[in-house]
Amino acid sequence: MAKTASQFTYSHKELVTLMLKDAGIHEGLWNLSVNFRLGAGAFGPTPEEVAPSGFVSVDAVGIQKMEPKEGQPIPPLTYDAKELNPEAKP
Repeated sequence: MAKTASQFTYSHKELVTLMLKDAGIHEGLWNLSVNFRLGAGAFGPTPEEVAPSGFVSVDAVGIQKMEPKEGQPIPPLTYDAKELNPEAKP
């Protein structure tokens, strides 16, 4: 069935799940990764109101394999691929 909504939003966990499934990953701890791009310039709503300004944009979203040291807690936004994308049983 085709989806007819005009907007879809996903939680951090849902994004990681989608990416694990897309990549065929079934094992390991994986963390949500967001790459930011920073910039600066002179901006303003009018030429008289131009001021030194900064901006941040999202450059990429992905996942990164995590290997916490034994005894350390699992970092936030880190998920077990075995739970989110278990291998299909024959």
